Amino acid sequence: MSNSTGGRRSLFSTWSPVVAAVLAVIIESTPWLGSDKTSPFLRVAWERMFHAVSNAQWDLINTMIRKTGHVLVFGCVGLSFERAWLITLRRAKFLTTALLAIFSTVLLATVDEWHQSHLSNRSGSITDVLLDGASAALFIFTAYMIPLMFKLKSTDEQKS
Repeated sequence: MSNSTGGRRSLFSTWSPVVAAVLAVIIESTPWLGSDKTSPFLRVAWERMFHAVSNAQWDLINTMIRKTGHVLVFGCVGLSFERAWLITLRRAKFLTTALLAIFSTVLLATVDEWHQSHLSNRSGSITDVLLDGASAALFIFTAYMIPLMFKLKSTDEQKS
């Protein structure tokens, strides 16, 4: 196997999670998955699991479900970018790759919201871009801190 083949395979395995995450955002950002299309069956599911709600209550619940989706999806997008930047820039410090990952996620979120602003049943929102960037930062820094906390805990246990 030549180095170029290995390099391409490594490049593919490094960035394919990012490509998958971007594709998920693209698919989600279609007219077919707008709130007007998903709300009816989400409401049926909600009411079967919990209880019937008024239209005003459902509007709030649906908004919370959709914003939770932003947090989860763009948090994972941020993690996939962080992983790819960490592997690609092997000698870079965590803060450098984290900022690149957050910037990459915010760029994707901006393009996504811009695209949605051109769809008849969707709207673009700067607050969604901010939520998406904050979600990426939260997921990235949480993923960074968890191993450190366990390392500190095991070090403290060894001292006692």
